[in-house]
Amino acid sequence: MPEAFLGCWECLQNKSQEEIELTRRSRKIDRDLKREERLIRRQVKLLLLGAGESGKSTFLKQMRIIHNINYDVTSQLEFRKIIYQNIIRDEVLVDAQKKLNIPLSNPENKLLGDQILLFDNTAGLNNTTFPQFQTMLNSLWSDKGIQNAFDRRNEYQLTDSVQYFLD
Repeated sequence: MPEAFLGCWECLQNKSQEEIELTRRSRKIDRDLKREERLIRRQVKLLLLGAGESGKSTFLKQMRIIHNINYDVTSQLEFRKIIYQNIIRDEVLVDAQKKLNIPLSNPENKLLGDQILLFDNTAGLNNTTFPQFQTMLNSLWSDKGIQNAFDRRNEYQLTDSVQYFLD
């Protein structure tokens, strides 16, 4: 029934103005709930399963790009933090170099490698703290021993993006 007619019908039933307003609000809430229910039914949910480094996150990021859903500044800063954490966590290279008994070309890098292995506060990495690690990481990455360990990456798990971020 049209809203105006309902208002008159309710007047004929001797309802107070407050009861009429409550009824109108209730109907609006019901309409909103039905509209939201229809939207939820149309929503597609997808569960992506796969081993580490199989491309689950990349798939979602590509879908955002394809559908022109841009990342806000907060998301971009969060991604930067994740990249910093991944670079520091790629201490796997230092660990692999040690386990594979590959000597470092620069003996000073042994101390730097030990410092990286001991670092455990990746949550504290940000734009101001990460640059403190850059010289340490650059020195380690340029070491022939670390490069040899990287060349043997098929013998242990290493993220695909290590070379990109360390070059």
